[in-house]
Amino acid sequence: MNRALRSILLCILYIFFCAAPAMAAGTVTEQDAPVAEDLWLNAYSAILLDMDTGEVLYESNADEQNYPASTTKMMTALLTLENGDPKDMVTVSETAIDAIPSTASQWGLVPGEELSVHQLLQLMLVVSASEATTVAAEYVAGDIESFVDMMNERAEELGCTGTHFVNTHGFPNSEHYSTARDLSKIAMEAMKYEEFREIVATAVTEIEPTNYSRAYSITSTNGLLPGSRYPEYDYPYAIGIKTGHTSYAGFCLVSAADKDGLRLLSVVMGTPSRESSFAQTIELFEWGYENYDLLNYGKEPKSGPAMVDPNTLPEAPDEEDETKEDQEVTPSPSHVPSPSPSPSLTPPPIETYAPVAAAAPVASAEPAPVPVAAAGLPGSFTAAGPMPLFFGAIAVILFGLIITLIVLLVRRRD
Repeated sequence: MNRALRSILLCILYIFFCAAPAMAAGTVTEQDAPVAEDLWLNAYSAILLDMDTGEVLYESNADEQNYPASTTKMMTALLTLENGDPKDMVTVSETAIDAIPSTASQWGLVPGEELSVHQLLQLMLVVSASEATTVAAEYVAGDIESFVDMMNERAEELGCTGTHFVNTHGFPNSEHYSTARDLSKIAMEAMKYEEFREIVATAVTEIEPTNYSRAYSITSTNGLLPGSRYPEYDYPYAIGIKTGHTSYAGFCLVSAADKDGLRLLSVVMGTPSRESSFAQTIELFEWGYENYDLLNYGKEPKSGPAMVDPNTLPEAPDEEDETKEDQEVTPSPSHVPSPSPSPSLTPPPIETYAPVAAAAPVASAEPAPVPVAAAGLPGSFTAAGPMPLFFGAIAVILFGLIITLIVLLVRRRD
């Protein structure tokens, strides 16, 4: 009998030491961070982070250089706010207008027009008016070239290691580039300014009259803002920030969202369409909000599969591109049109470059994720949960009980 009791006690101890780690694991690893492959994006690069802590929640090719297009105007606006006064009045110069390529996005400001710095910020951030950036550059630095130098100096101060600017508006140039990570740094710095936050968060903005125009309204190019011209992509938590597009850059979107006080910032670069940039940004936000606690538990930034070969960065022209950049709106009829543009240079062929075409995911030992529809919301979330661990503990216990019964039967025979 004593032998039987000793055998039972030994089996119980065996069960305890085998099951305890598994059961303890069930209380910890059920919070494992979500798998990066849950996100399926066809952006050239992307990043998602917590605006208040700077913690990266997701990234894909975040340090790969690409053309930023009109997201460049975030830096122009930042320097204007840091070095100017929104209440100041400025006069549009001929040099500011002449500096804009004829195919760049323009609103129709004319030499001699007087408007406030606040209006310049509204035009460059809401409808991506390129001439507003050169007017602002002359206001801040005296000339455009000096302002561009300030842009590069400020980028370096912000820790932007993959960025170089040659103009104030983002028109394609082989020496004008940035990364998703760098754009997120610029955006977070700009969002510290209330003036900037208010402008980029407004879908429809009223522009006060100038000496050349009556008052008129403008609508943001950011389709995530409720009330924009893309109602199917209204995102109730969106609070900005800036779109960008050229045929070389693809469609870029830097966007921010605030849900119950949790502010996230997303950057997607090189998406195949404007609608895709909106849909993929919403996907990133929803994924981040759904999994935020789990992501913070894991601590490490999550990287996803690259959908586009990062070595396919195209060579941009040094001057002009035939695709009008970013602008999808025409000036208000109440505004005086700008003078006829000068003939554009013959651009290099662009059909040889398709930076945003969907490509096969990078080879991996892990099973490929199920793609999400191009305009859909996030795919399913898979994280280690308590059920598999529970069943594992049960299996260990059953195994121990079987061993106990076998030992007892053997002892009876003895």
